[in-house]
Parts: sequence; C-alpha cells; structure tokens
Amino acid sequence: MEDDNNIEHQLKSETTMRASKLKIFKTANLYFAFVTLGMAVAITGPTLLDLERAVNTDTEHISYIIVGRGIGYLIGSIVGGILFDHFNRQLLFLINILILGITTTAAPWCRDLGSLIVTMTVGGLTLGAIDTGGNCWCLHLWGKESGPYFQALHFTFGVGTLIAPILAEPFLMPANETNGTSEAINLTDPSLFWKLQTNLTEKNNTELEQNTYFEGHNGFQIFGIEYAFAIIGAFTFVVFILFFIAFVIKKSDVTDQMEKEEGSQSVGLQFTLMVLAVSVVFMICYAGLEVTYGQMIATFAVVGPLKLSKSKGSFLTSVYWGSYTFARGMAVFVSMKLSSLVMLVIDICITLGATSLLVIFSASSEEVLWLGSGLLGIGLASMYPSMISWVERYIVMTNKVTSTFIVTTSLGEMIAPLVVGHYIEHTPMFLMHMMLGGIICAFLACFIIWQFMNQQKSKYDTEKRNTETEESSYLEAFPTGSDEVTIPDDDDKSEEYKLAEDNKNQLFV
Repeated sequence: MEDDNNIEHQLKSETTMRASKLKIFKTANLYFAFVTLGMAVAITGPTLLDLERAVNTDTEHISYIIVGRGIGYLIGSIVGGILFDHFNRQLLFLINILILGITTTAAPWCRDLGSLIVTMTVGGLTLGAIDTGGNCWCLHLWGKESGPYFQALHFTFGVGTLIAPILAEPFLMPANETNGTSEAINLTDPSLFWKLQTNLTEKNNTELEQNTYFEGHNGFQIFGIEYAFAIIGAFTFVVFILFFIAFVIKKSDVTDQMEKEEGSQSVGLQFTLMVLAVSVVFMICYAGLEVTYGQMIATFAVVGPLKLSKSKGSFLTSVYWGSYTFARGMAVFVSMKLSSLVMLVIDICITLGATSLLVIFSASSEEVLWLGSGLLGIGLASMYPSMISWVERYIVMTNKVTSTFIVTTSLGEMIAPLVVGHYIEHTPMFLMHMMLGGIICAFLACFIIWQFMNQQKSKYDTEKRNTETEESSYLEAFPTGSDEVTIPDDDDKSEEYKLAEDNKNQLFV
C-alpha cells in the first residue's frame, strides 16, 4: 500500500512538473508574440517617409495607413475578445500570428496607397486580436500570481518597439536635402541585378527633384525597407512555429478562470459609469500621445525646423521607444514600493514637463529634442498600467469594462495620427502643440476621476463595510416600538450579544 502511494505521489509530481514547464513555455511564447507586436507597431514610424515614396503620395495621405491599422486594431480587439471566449485560443493565436507575418512582410511591397491601406488594416485586425487574447491568456495562466508576469508582458512589447527603429535605420534611403534635391545612393551590386537610376522631373519649371531608388532586373522598384519588414516577418514565423509546438504538445487549452478577490465589494452602477466615462477621455488622450509621437517624431525631425537627416529621425524614434522600454522595465520594481496613483501623478508630471520643453525649444535646439523625446518615453511608459491598476481598485473590471478601455485606446491611436499627419508637413510644430494639449486633457481627466474616488471607499477596503454590517445587524435585532423586550442579565449574555452592545454604545456616543 505504501509503495502504491509513493508511485501515485511520484506520478502527480511528474504531471505537475510537466504542466508547470508547459505553462512557462506558453508564457515565453506570449512574450515573443508581444515583441513581434511591438516591432509591427513601431516599424511604420521610421519607415513612413520611404513608404510614402514607395506608393508615390504625400505625408498627409500616407498617414491613412496608420488610421487603417487603427480601425483594424479596433475591430480585432472586439471580435478577438469574443472569439477567444468561445474557441481554442491556441488555434486562434496560430491563425493571427500567421496572418500578421504575411501582412508585415507584404506591406512594403505595395506600390499603391489603396493596397497598402488594406494590408495594414488586415495586419491591424491581427494586432488587436493578439493584444486582447495575449493579455487575458497571461492572466489566466498565472491567476493570482500574474502580477510580475503581466508587467513583463508589457515590457516585452516595449522591447519590440525599441528594436524596430534600430532595425529599420540601415535600410532607410538617405535624404540629405540641399536646394530641393536628394543625394543619390552610391550602392551597386551586379550579383543581385541591382542598378542605380536617377529620374529627373521638372516641377513648376523652377524646381528639380531627383528621385533615387533601386530597380531590379525586371523593372520592379526596391527601396530597401522591404528587408527590414522581411526580418520582422521572419521573426513572426519563428513565433508561429513556437506556438505550433505548444499546440501539438497539448491541443486543449482549458484554464482555471480568475478567482474573485477575497473581500472585494461591489460598487454602484452610477459610480462605475461616471469613472468609466472620464477614464475613456484619459485613455484616448494617452493612446494618442504614445502612438502619435512614436510614429511622427522621425517625420518631424526631417521636415521640421531643424531639418535633420532620416537617420537621425530613426535614432530619435529609438531614443523615445528605448526610454519607454527602460521605464516599463523599471516600473515592475517601482510598483512594489509606490501606489498606482503616486506612479500616475509622477508620470503625468514628467510628461507635462517634457512636452513643455518640446513646445518651447524643439524648433531651435536639437539637444532639447533628444532630451524631450527621452523624457516623454519615460513619462508615458507606465501611465496606462498605472491608470488601469488605480481604477481597478474602485470599479469591477468586467469583460465589458476591459473592452471599453481597449476600444478607446484604439480610437486614440487612430484619430491622433490622422490629425497630426494632416498638418505636420505644412506646420511641423503642430505635433508638439498637440502633445502638450493632450497631456493637459489627460491631467484634467485624472483629476476628475480622483474627485470621484475621493468620495468612494476602495472595493478592497472592507473594514468600514464590515463595521457597518455589524451595526446594521445589531440594530435590526434591537427591538423597537411596543414589543416587550427581555434583556438578559450580564452573566447570561453571550459574547456576540456583548460585542453587539459595545458597538451600539460606540455608535450612539
């Protein structure tokens, strides 16, 4: 009998160990998926001008690809959230990652704006689904222990946003603007059937523009950025293989649902709706600030007052996303010491200071542009998770509430780049003014939410609620009116009765 028990215990231990290893493997896959997510989001920023040239359009119209991706992201977040609740999430992840790899690789090969918008929109659908499903999957995998793993998940997204502009920089076409012309690329490689061609066109009989591009032996233009997108696409296919291995190991994906926090209390619907309504404004402002600056800073550097090179514009994007990633990593440890509200206030102050510097000095000082971009990345990094953590302490984060946050951030990512893209070519400083206005609106929304919450107990603060419940129970038991009351002697009173009587005395003191 003892031998049987030992064998059974050993089998259980081995099963638990295998399950733990598989859970770690799935978590690692999610991290790789979010690195891909970050790279796919950030790659369009430094390559935007080359994509503009590839489809033969201007800065105002090329910004529609960001809008299209934002619309796809919005729809993908909603539909993905529904599908992940009803179908095997591993299979859905495989499909979405495969489509993301295809669209990422294909995007720079589009030679007209319409096909590029469609490709980016389809890619946005998969980005939204992966983002929504990945967050929920991580929480379900680790349950109550998900805190550090969830923070690390968002950190890996930042790693991806940092890698993308560094990856893109060697493949960008140089644009050393001198008297309205672009410097030709001095690269030839006969083994690849590439040749350098200069195409001169007359504009308004006064300006000459020299358009330089690579052309393959079949006449198809190659601009260089195709290889940056291809590298990201290849990495995406590697992630696809990893998820496929996990799917083969265990096809089913039954996970324990998140347990309701002990002691949590429900709050009123009216309070929840008020907080949610103002939080929506905050999320739109935050998402608009975060994505628009990352997408448009390279363009601002080139067409703005400083007239920097596209290489410097790409490195500026790297500084922004690099500081963003570093701050997200540090936020994992800082959150162990500071409350979410304190972190949120610090983030807003840093962002407000950075945007003020950029508005005042970015048109005249390259050093301030570099400094402001770094500070802005630090300020925006932990703002979103800090806001979610703060609000979550006062309202119940149902699936509908979570969907609302995802949808509104998608709206911010879609609307803000469209507005900035419309003005940045003719009024580059509009980007900086929009950033300052956005953080002011976010601060006001945060202040209003604080006013609401200042009048409401946290749903986890049950001490006051329990006292009120005891008092209410005693008062209900305490007889009133003309009913006869028999009060027991002190010796006959139970401990519960004595405690209730003490609470009553304290209540009416």
